[in-house]
Amino acid sequence: MLKLSSPFAPPRRCVLLVGLIICAHGSAYAAKTATRDEYRNCVNTGEALKLARKQVDQEQADLKRQKMAFIKQQDVIASEGAALDATDQAKVDAHNLKIDDANKVGAAFNAANDQGNERQAKFNADADRHNKACGSLAVTVGDKAAVKKELEKK
Repeated sequence: MLKLSSPFAPPRRCVLLVGLIICAHGSAYAAKTATRDEYRNCVNTGEALKLARKQVDQEQADLKRQKMAFIKQQDVIASEGAALDATDQAKVDAHNLKIDDANKVGAAFNAANDQGNERQAKFNADADRHNKACGSLAVTVGDKAAVKKELEKK
């Protein structure tokens, strides 16, 4: 045992961690070696997830642009409402129509945003499943090369 002391703390005794001993003598467990089919499936799902990630990111960016446009529209309507002559019924009616139209746009945005959130959650679940299934697989060099060659032919 190693004895450490500090002028600010009472002496302590330290013991080497079991994990360090295991690291020095090899892994405590062997990673599962994937079959070529398992590895191919992981590569394919990984590629599909990359495409899905791009789609989700694009959709989120589109939704963000729509949200910003909607907020801008709301600001314009609010400033027009503040300057509106409330005694002129025709102008009040026209302004109320703008509000109604903006509310429809807002409702459509909310529905699209909810769908986007559902797709994001599905992507997250798919990515989590992929990471759990494929993240710790050991693959032989031969299987990696063979699957790479197969995918290059496609």
